[in-house]
Amino acid sequence: MTARDAAVTPVVPTLEMAPRHPPPERRLNLYVALAVAALASALYVVALMLDFVPPRGLAVVFFAAAPINAAFALVVLAVRARAEDDAALGWFSAGLGVGWLAMTLQLISFPAVTPGGGPLGTSDQGSAALYLLFHVATAAGALAGALGAPARWRLPFTTVGLALSVVLAVNWIPLPILLRPDTSFTGPLLGLEYGLAAATAVAAVVWIRRVRHESSVLRVWVGVSLSLAVYELLLNAVAAERFSAMWWASLSLRVATYAVLAIGVVVSVLLRLSTTETYTQSELDRREEELRTSLGLTSQLLGCAQDLARAVTPAEVADALCRDAVAATGLRRSVLLVTRPDRPTVALGSAGYESRPGTEAAGSGWDSPYASSFAPLARSPLFLDTVEAVRERVPAAEGTPLEEAAVLAVLPVRVAGERLGTLLVWDTQPRLLDQGHRDVLTGQASQGGQALRRALAFENEANAASTLQRSLLSPALPHLDRLPMAARYVPGERGLRVGGDWYDCVPVDDHRVALVVGDVMGKGLRAAAVMGQMRTAVRSLAGADASPAAVLVGLDRLHSLLEVDEIATVAYVLLDLESCVARVARAGHLPPILVDPDGRPVLLEEGGSPPLGTPTPGRIEAEVDIRPGSILVLYTDGIVEDRATGLDGLEGFVDLVAETATSKRTDVEALATELLLRTSATSRQDDIALLVARLEGVGGSRAAVSERAPALSEPGPGADTDASRAATGSLPATDLPATDTSHAAPSRMPAEVSRHPHGSLQVGRSTPTAAEYVWVFPEVPQTAAAVRRHIRKSGRSLPPDLREDILLLASELVTNAVRHGGGQVTVRLWAGPETIRVEVTDANPHRPLAADRGPDAEEGRGLLIVRALASRWGSAPLRDGSGKTVWFEVDR
Repeated sequence: MTARDAAVTPVVPTLEMAPRHPPPERRLNLYVALAVAALASALYVVALMLDFVPPRGLAVVFFAAAPINAAFALVVLAVRARAEDDAALGWFSAGLGVGWLAMTLQLISFPAVTPGGGPLGTSDQGSAALYLLFHVATAAGALAGALGAPARWRLPFTTVGLALSVVLAVNWIPLPILLRPDTSFTGPLLGLEYGLAAATAVAAVVWIRRVRHESSVLRVWVGVSLSLAVYELLLNAVAAERFSAMWWASLSLRVATYAVLAIGVVVSVLLRLSTTETYTQSELDRREEELRTSLGLTSQLLGCAQDLARAVTPAEVADALCRDAVAATGLRRSVLLVTRPDRPTVALGSAGYESRPGTEAAGSGWDSPYASSFAPLARSPLFLDTVEAVRERVPAAEGTPLEEAAVLAVLPVRVAGERLGTLLVWDTQPRLLDQGHRDVLTGQASQGGQALRRALAFENEANAASTLQRSLLSPALPHLDRLPMAARYVPGERGLRVGGDWYDCVPVDDHRVALVVGDVMGKGLRAAAVMGQMRTAVRSLAGADASPAAVLVGLDRLHSLLEVDEIATVAYVLLDLESCVARVARAGHLPPILVDPDGRPVLLEEGGSPPLGTPTPGRIEAEVDIRPGSILVLYTDGIVEDRATGLDGLEGFVDLVAETATSKRTDVEALATELLLRTSATSRQDDIALLVARLEGVGGSRAAVSERAPALSEPGPGADTDASRAATGSLPATDLPATDTSHAAPSRMPAEVSRHPHGSLQVGRSTPTAAEYVWVFPEVPQTAAAVRRHIRKSGRSLPPDLREDILLLASELVTNAVRHGGGQVTVRLWAGPETIRVEVTDANPHRPLAADRGPDAEEGRGLLIVRALASRWGSAPLRDGSGKTVWFEVDR
């Protein structure tokens, strides 16, 4: 990528709306209005000069009409000036306000209205002065507004004008003679009127020049009123006395001046309201259309984002981007070209024409040199709307799918200035791409860059994770003549395709092998790393002590040392190929499935304990006799678990294993494959590990033992319970009735337990670190005493206090077994280096319950004593449901 490429910032469409159109302003030709006003005034004057003089009483109406019209116009102008922030209209409104007060004061002092100067006693000179004042104030306000006087001067101007009006009305200022007693005008008054007419004319001219030839309606009406004021002043000066024809013409023009102004502002406001309503509706329609366009653009970009979010691999991203580009623009073809370092150009995805995504560009009609030539074109979005433009800008299109393109869009697919690919969208039919289509394509290309970067990173991480997963899983199962095996690992449908499920097979010695399946909850490299450590630890622990309980205890320690948050489960089966005995221990894992040669499935639920790292008093294991020809299946929860229904599929899976094992018993590979297919394992979201083994051993079976003796729990780590341990002689139970000691076990007896109908039999096993004894008694009251005697003789090396506690606890359990068991009683004593364990088995499958008794009760405290003195205690039913085992442990 060149420096110029890196400097180019991808163009992302903005969804900003077009600026608001300015509201239409109604205009009025000022010169036409002035001409009409002048013509109307002239015609009116001519009409009045034809010896038509109205009655004097009508003057009151004319005098009153002027301030009324002025007041109405003043209100409208002041409101519009403030609303439109028009300084010129504001100044004119200020002058009109002063003039309105002067007109009103003159009205109430006019002799025809109120003789004697009215309530203020205004003199004729004051009345004439008020006439001059309202003309001066109006003209001054218009001139100040036209010249752009500062707005802060308006308040002092208005204040002075209003005060002067009141002063003139109350005769506080001595005035020259302006009006004679016969109501004729003096020279000073005439001179002031002609001068004021000239000043008003100047103000009108300045106003007209400043508001231009065509202006807003309000300003035009102000200009017209100023021109009429000039005519009114001139006519009043020409009349030179009151109540003459000319004076009536002047008074009429005064009324017309403010009537025209009032009517004009009202009409302008009404027109403005009508225009505003029309403008508002048109703006709403325009904005609604823009909003539809924006929503369409947003919807298309959102749809593209959703498609890209669902895409996982780079090919899926490319296909989604090409499909959305075609759907958004109506163009029929698109392709995404991607060039990676040290790799040929690839047509990663396409739409609208036949190509195979993911193939080299040359294989899809795109050769690498041609694809590389798009790099300078794709520095920024390029849109070509004609065949000529396409051929001119893309001369290398000949011989490619673009050869007949009549419209073409070339868009860079970038992330942070890095060009990942080029998106081409085209059609063979001429088509004009409007701005909306261009914005959509630009936005989709920007979204595609982010999604493509994510997909490429995902692909790299997934490849690394898959490599790690393959390296962590067992590369190949060992070949054992008497134990054909098959294993499968299926990664989840989504995610990094790597997880914490695993399997392994660890040969311990010539005739023992450990089968292991585990699950570290979670996904990704973290779970895979923990899984690898667990698998390595199992191999190391099995080499030191292969017993299941010992291995689980070691894994507990490893889990605590790793300080991981992930829950880990393990199913461990130590299988003896000579004796056909399996020792099973599970740490929170699903039970293995055993299918006997007759096709009957059994869940090996014994030997279960909480997941690794969970506080637990100890790990237990169970012994299971396996007949030759049986099939053992170990698995993780992914093959039976459904996210909607949980582990409800376990029962169906057991039946499926039995059915499949019957039909494919001789081929474990076919059996493993069939189980995956029948459970739809390849479409599940969770990882799956599956291990299948078929026992073809030739050793003896211990089925008879399992029928007559309970499953004994593993005493704990450090104890050697292999079949090679030596058995010692028996001790007669002399306190039992009809005891026959002639059936004592020989000094080298086989590893099994039996009982004479009239006595007891002891089997003893010892190692340098532990000793184990098993006694079988009839259901008679003397059994408790016999047990105490056997334990006392066997535990002579124990401290006296500890031995007495064990005797008391064993006596309580045996007493309960005799009273409530309903069959023979089997007692097992295991003395380890740190723990002593006693198990009592009877024929009653119901577990005992410890209940608090009253202080006067004579029985029912046996389990309370066990709970108080034992370090740990518990109970478990036998596998076949024929009884239970109650046990306790005492730490040394």
